[in-house]
Amino acid sequence: MYRVKICGIRSLKDARIAIKAGADALGFLVGTSYYTNDGVSPREAEELLDSIDYVSVAKVLVTHQLDAGDILWILEPMRFDYVQLHDAIAIKEIKKIRKAVPSIKIVKAIHGNGENPIETALMYAEHVDAIVVDTMSKTRNRIRIGGTGRTHDWNVT
Repeated sequence: MYRVKICGIRSLKDARIAIKAGADALGFLVGTSYYTNDGVSPREAEELLDSIDYVSVAKVLVTHQLDAGDILWILEPMRFDYVQLHDAIAIKEIKKIRKAVPSIKIVKAIHGNGENPIETALMYAEHVDAIVVDTMSKTRNRIRIGGTGRTHDWNVT
């Protein structure tokens, strides 16, 4: 079974369009450390979550943060159903999140075009609820670790 998450929600209008189109989940980028043009502040995310009264759609915190304390600071006051972790977060930090918020579903993003994507996925697999494969891109001065719109070689995953 496939599920569709529309990521980069920045407004109530974005959320309504995604829900009307049949999205199963909405992704909110909060706590980014790499380039993205669709991130929101914690306050903006909280306001959006308070405005979305659809119980049928999952709300996903998408973050680049690597410290469980920083992630929990974003998670705890809000109504997220999932947290999607990007970058090379340590497994001990994932365990801290799991212990602090046992009800949250944890998703780990793996770069399909990164080094050793299968080994990386296997390393995280027993500590998270799901793995999502995304594509990283590097241009002159920018690294994007997800949401690039580029397809990686599916033969490696």
